[in-house]
Amino acid sequence: MRFHRPVSLAAALDSLVLLLIYRKPILSLVDEYTPFTDHLSRGIIAQATHISEQQFPAPNRGGTIGSNTTEFRTVVLAALLHDIGKFLQRGSFPWLKDRVKHPARSGEFVGAFQSLFADVADGSLLRVLVEHHHEHPSFGDLCVQQVNGDHERALAYLVSEADNLSSAERGEAAEEYQDYKTTPLAPVFGRIKLQGREKATALRYHARPLGGPATLDVIFPEVLTEFAPGEMNSLLKAFGEEFNRLSKEVKKTDFDCLLTHLMGILQKHMWCVPSNTQEPQPDVSLYDHLKTTSAIAACLYRYHEARNTLDEKHIKTSAKKFLMVVGDLSGIQNYIFDIATAGVGGVARRLRSRSLFIQLITEVAAHRILRDLALPPTNMVMQSGGKFYLLLPNLKETEETVKRVQREVDEWLLKELGGEIALNLATVEFGHDGFKSEGSKGAGFGWVLGEINSRLQARKRQPFKEALQNSGAWKEHDFLRPTSFEGKQPCASCHRSPGQVGEAPELLCERCHRDMKWGREIPSAKYIAFFANETTGDLSVLGYSASLWPKPVSGASPYLVLKLNDFDMRDLYGFPALPRYLANHIPRANDFECETCRLSDTCEERHDRGETDPATFRCLAAYSNGRPLLGFLKADVDNLGKVFTFGLKRDQQDSDGRSYDTISRLTTLSRLLDTFFSGWVEHLTQGEFRHCYTIFSGGDDLFLVGPWDEILRLAERVRDDFAHYVGNPEITLSAGTFMNKDRFPVSRAAAEVDDAVEEAKQSGRNAVTVLGQALPWSEWPRARDEWRRLADTQEDVSSRFLHNLLLYAEMWQDYKKRGNVLGLRFQPLLAYDVGRNVDRKKSPQLSSWSDKLLRIPIDAEAETVLNNLKLSTTPVSYTHLRAHE
Repeated sequence: MRFHRPVSLAAALDSLVLLLIYRKPILSLVDEYTPFTDHLSRGIIAQATHISEQQFPAPNRGGTIGSNTTEFRTVVLAALLHDIGKFLQRGSFPWLKDRVKHPARSGEFVGAFQSLFADVADGSLLRVLVEHHHEHPSFGDLCVQQVNGDHERALAYLVSEADNLSSAERGEAAEEYQDYKTTPLAPVFGRIKLQGREKATALRYHARPLGGPATLDVIFPEVLTEFAPGEMNSLLKAFGEEFNRLSKEVKKTDFDCLLTHLMGILQKHMWCVPSNTQEPQPDVSLYDHLKTTSAIAACLYRYHEARNTLDEKHIKTSAKKFLMVVGDLSGIQNYIFDIATAGVGGVARRLRSRSLFIQLITEVAAHRILRDLALPPTNMVMQSGGKFYLLLPNLKETEETVKRVQREVDEWLLKELGGEIALNLATVEFGHDGFKSEGSKGAGFGWVLGEINSRLQARKRQPFKEALQNSGAWKEHDFLRPTSFEGKQPCASCHRSPGQVGEAPELLCERCHRDMKWGREIPSAKYIAFFANETTGDLSVLGYSASLWPKPVSGASPYLVLKLNDFDMRDLYGFPALPRYLANHIPRANDFECETCRLSDTCEERHDRGETDPATFRCLAAYSNGRPLLGFLKADVDNLGKVFTFGLKRDQQDSDGRSYDTISRLTTLSRLLDTFFSGWVEHLTQGEFRHCYTIFSGGDDLFLVGPWDEILRLAERVRDDFAHYVGNPEITLSAGTFMNKDRFPVSRAAAEVDDAVEEAKQSGRNAVTVLGQALPWSEWPRARDEWRRLADTQEDVSSRFLHNLLLYAEMWQDYKKRGNVLGLRFQPLLAYDVGRNVDRKKSPQLSSWSDKLLRIPIDAEAETVLNNLKLSTTPVSYTHLRAHE
């Protein structure tokens, strides 16, 4: 079926939204033209350009601008959408004119959807700003200089300046032209250099949208030179379908609703598209460029509006217009794990609840500052792992707001949590040089981060200063936190508050009982809703409140909803909402086959659990292969501070002497790291490792609990996937493991696994500690293979022989580490043991393995086996129990 334009179309249209009524005949073009979207296909784009020019003439560029609120929102939207034309131009469609410059294509786009923005922005101004965001003469009539009207031209300069600062990473063009339609995005990890010389990477991302954890393999780069035929067209088609649906169904009268959904759809489809294709290594995504441009534009507008300097002259000056704020939580681990009193049930639920509560504290603290300053969520430039960075205008009002929020947060944390958790805020002011990449002092976003984190460390040495001081003097009476037990016994879990809920001897305080309640709700929660008061939500957080939703609640009025692990936002078009990866997997009771569980006959909880109830730690331990032990895994990125502060800097003797520590790259780096630890770890635990329990995972670290043997496999998988993900041997991961019974206090287990991580880092980093022994990741496969070879022979091995092997491992280490020659006695003792316990005819594999240990002199292969003898033998001794039952 051919497309025919209705005869009365031009006369019938009062606004571009009516054009969408004619999508039915447009759909017939899909098969013939393979357009980038069913709804934004040839008819929409081609006619939208023509009709918007016919029916909507160019705005009066010297006319009156609307209210400041409308104008501010228009600037924020223009900065967020200014380069959307670049995205549309990446398609290869017969009807798409390639010679149209990307600002004009951006203008066509916002013009076609003028009704989407009409209620919250000035549509005419919006189009002017997206079309005129360049100053170079090559853009002709699209130059900023061509805008009529001093005020509109000043706003165009503002968006242009924000674009320039955001794109300060752009350097020299590649030696050869790179086709902008087929050039893929390179991982920013490839730019990191801590030592040696920078090496170019051939890794690139495919053009695929983000989705839930089950489909998150799209985040892994591959060796790629260009997109496959039709790859960008498919991405554009998916974007067009979703954007058109959003334009009809989103709550257009709510700016926050519109903006957050625009951010979500841009992240979903543009995370993998390069902003600039002509660099040798195009490593900044279009999404990150658009988001940071919007954040910078919001700051510039607020700064100049407050100073009454919203004009071209002052916009171009390089004063210290920006204030970076960092928020960081202290005491996280002690708070999370200080609940595990032996004998008190629900530890697994309460651990996850407290971990989520910690995340809510950082989330709400950032929200409060942005909302108090009437700034959009784009200005939360980085957030992960109990830490956030906000880009704000450098105004007296901003400083006062940060100080007030710090004081109010201090008072709330002292009152509600007794000071167990501290939120520390620090600030640094900077000018335009803070966005550039010149490598000198005060230049480069890496310098900004380094400076602000130095101030943060100073602030951490004086926690609760605002709440505990008055005019520089300590308020000594506030150091005592009164708690009235009034004859009640202490909480059976925390011992810090009176027990009020439950039955003796397991009376819990209100906080621990809340942890239990939220722990039960977390497995079914798909949304987190935030409210700007303490009473609407179920949980009070820093003067706001939050609720866990299994589904959207009709009639509710949250200021923001986070949709967890899902980028399909259709059910939230009536709320301000963002997608968010959150590693929150909790093994369910029905994930375990109780009839095969070794403890099923003595499991007092198995009959009381529903299908959605979390599995207990006892279930996890009992599911181990062999001894019923829990495994604890903690891992984090090595030298993360150096990676962010110095990894993108370059000295003059480097290749081109340019640094790359710009806001777009560093925010991309933060987002990608969090995507791995929040999204990919959730993928692993939802699937192959579903019996493992996420206590926390996000930012750059993780803490997981599960059956001991599954935890060992998961540790190796996380490291291998991380190495593949970053594709850079200078970005490494260290991990620690610890194993014990399910009744072992989790707080002590956390301390043990912390020590294990530290031991791995002390051994040289890029290492893992297993059973108290740290070894490089490169040596772990060999130790693992030795364990598996020995495990294959366990039917022929006695428990006594395994026990003796552990003694010989200690003797060898005594000789090697301390020079005690008596340790070499293991050789005759082992030879005697092998002679008595190993039948060479029945067990040739075990015999061959044993012979390695008896070589004299000890060669390199034998030394490796001896070094890892404890690692090889201990797991076999654990599984030996199951094998001989």
